[in-house]
Amino acid sequence: MVPLVEQVKLSGSAQELPTEVASRLDSAQLGHQFHHGNYLVEVGRSYTSALGGSCWELLVTDTNSSQSQQRIACQQGSRWLLVPEIADRSDSELIFNATY
Repeated sequence: MVPLVEQVKLSGSAQELPTEVASRLDSAQLGHQFHHGNYLVEVGRSYTSALGGSCWELLVTDTNSSQSQQRIACQQGSRWLLVPEIADRSDSELIFNATY
């Protein structure tokens, strides 16, 4: 697979995930849930990033406050990183009308 964009250094904008979380993402499936500390992590859809890496959408809920946050985790080599989402899809609507 050929990446759509060149590799960039993610200094300061990405956070490496702990080994325990990374190993769960290696074998994750859509809808899989697991606890890590005070957080409940629900695995969303997977996709291939423009850099050619595997990524998961995650819903991370603080079990103490019940506050949730959507995050993106992407694999870079043998590591999994929390990365910033580069496309704002908060007001995006995907509607497909097909006629035959």
